[in-house]
Amino acid sequence: MVHNLELVQNFRVCPKCDHHFTQSARERLDMLLDPDSFVEHDADMTSVDTLKFTGMASYTERLKTYQKKTGLKDAVISGFGKMEGQRLSISAMDFNFIAATMGSVVGEKLTRCVERATQERVPVIIVSASGGARMYEGMLSLLQMAKTCGALALHAKAGLPYISVLTASDDGRRECELRHDRRREYCRAEGDDWLRRAARHSRDDAPGPAAQFSRPRNFSRITAWST
Repeated sequence: MVHNLELVQNFRVCPKCDHHFTQSARERLDMLLDPDSFVEHDADMTSVDTLKFTGMASYTERLKTYQKKTGLKDAVISGFGKMEGQRLSISAMDFNFIAATMGSVVGEKLTRCVERATQERVPVIIVSASGGARMYEGMLSLLQMAKTCGALALHAKAGLPYISVLTASDDGRRECELRHDRRREYCRAEGDDWLRRAARHSRDDAPGPAAQFSRPRNFSRITAWST
């Protein structure tokens, strides 16, 4: 038996058997980023039931249910933060919100996250935990792939680092989209401390923010498996 406070202090890893418990998006951000460094963007963006989808419950009713259950507007949180002092753009999906399926809001927030990183010339990290496309939005959900891939392609063209973290639970479909770039390293990690090392080691030796991340690196695209 392990007390929940002990789990929280150990980043939801059992100190006895090393089992990794599922984390929410906010827990993931708190673990990865420097304290009080995260500034959320697009926090009030919400999905709309354009197709008037009905089933066991309407899409509008499901959205209200999961918003109340999770405290989130949709399945992803995005914004700017710092990792060991390095400024970056980051998005974290939450599987507790309709299995973190990608609808219009998730696709738009991920796209904006990458576009802001490109504009500010900083790295981008996407922590995915997605069940795939959101069927309640039909073709609109499928269109999000083109948006996110386009934004990531421009980020790669600018020679900026991108880290894609595959977490439980994820069936891999969104991950295939988000790690599309041809230059990759595949890293299996037991924890997330290596992310901080990757961000630190990817800096240029030259001083000044303009010099940072100004050219491609061998590890500019990293895919990681975590829990």
